[in-house]
Order: sequence, then structure tokens, then C-alpha cells
Amino acid sequence: MRTLLPLFRISLLVCSLILPVTGFSAILTIGQGGSFSLPSSATLVLPCADLTTQSLLNLEQSQIQMADTVTISPTGTLEAGSSLIQVGANWINQGTFHAGSSTVEFLDGCTQDPAVIQGSNQFHNLTLKSQTGRTFIIPEGSGTVVNGVLTLQGTPQTPIRLVSSGGVATIWLKEGASLNSSYVIMPSDVLIKSLPIPVPTLTGYAQMFLAILLLCVAVLFRTRINRASQSRL
Repeated sequence: MRTLLPLFRISLLVCSLILPVTGFSAILTIGQGGSFSLPSSATLVLPCADLTTQSLLNLEQSQIQMADTVTISPTGTLEAGSSLIQVGANWINQGTFHAGSSTVEFLDGCTQDPAVIQGSNQFHNLTLKSQTGRTFIIPEGSGTVVNGVLTLQGTPQTPIRLVSSGGVATIWLKEGASLNSSYVIMPSDVLIKSLPIPVPTLTGYAQMFLAILLLCVAVLFRTRINRASQSRL
């Protein structure tokens, strides 16, 4: 019975929150003012259905498989934990995204339209992968950061394309992050760069202490020079 509990809870969630729309698509929404945590190690399969959170969605160690468009509304928070989030269409972040040690993976299967990434996102692992030569639209500016591994993967016959949504778009790799890239086309307005290592700055007290220390060294040095001069006389 215990082994069926996570599946039962997921089934209740899907039955209560999936709202059919035209065709075969659907929407799963975590409504505003509430919160939901997926059971640890659970798997929620969304066969090309949109996932929208308007409040707190905590994924812990779960898996979201084959969502279509994932949207974090302005009032929403996505706590990704160490989860796997598979995206078939777009990633729209208008709220708060805490990546944890999660992986966001773009895959084929829902649409061949360009995949749009919107908002300021600090991913842990980010995978952009396609066997159909898909285009990935990176948001203009420098708001896209990867902490762990950035994977870009096309095929020899159909490389993927990274394009900017407007001006120059930069994907920043934090210190210790890595890039795995194969069969990718990037124009000059899409950049992948390593974030500069921050230089420590001194507080006011530290600066004052350093100034006093340098003054003491200068006085000591001057005193030794004077003594050496007097000894020669």
C-alpha cells in the first residue's frame, strides 16, 4: 500500500488539475495561493501538456517527463531540488526559479517549432538537444547562467541552432561549470562565456587596518635607513 501512495497522490493531482483544451493538448496548473510538493522520487508524465505554477511547486527529487511549455508565473516559485524537468516546447520564467542541483532538458517530441527560453534563469544543468535541427531562442542580455553542465547536442545532418531573442544573448558558465557541445550553429550575437572570478574587496575597517600596516612598514623601513646612514658616519 505504501508503494502505491506516491502514484495515488500524483493521480489525484492530475485528475484535479488537468483542464482539457482544444485538440489533444492540456494544462496542469498549480493555482495561486497554494503550494504543492511532489513526493520524493516520483515521476509525473505530462504527454506534451503545459505545466504552469502560480504559487510554490516543490519538485524535490522527482521527475517531470515531457512537459510542453513550463511557465513560472509572476506569483510562482519553482523549487527544483535535484529533479529532472523535461521540456518539449518553451521555458517561461516570470517568477522565481531555484535550480538546486536539477537538470532542465529540452527534447524533441512535442513540437518542431523553435524553443523559447524567457526570463532570467540560473540553471544547474541545462540540456538543449534535438535530432531535427531545432532552433533555441536565448533571451537577450546576460540573465542566463549555468552552474553545472551546459549540453548542446544536435546531429551531423541536423545541427541545432542557438539564436538571440533580440540583441546580444550571453550564456554564462559559473566557475566550475562545463560545456559539452556537438553539432551546434551559433551566430555572432549568441555568446557562451565563463563568469569572471570575483575579486575579494576590503571593508572599511580592513582598508584602515591595511593603511596602518603599510604606514608602520614605511616608518620601520625609514628608521632602518636612517640607522644605516648614521652607522656609516
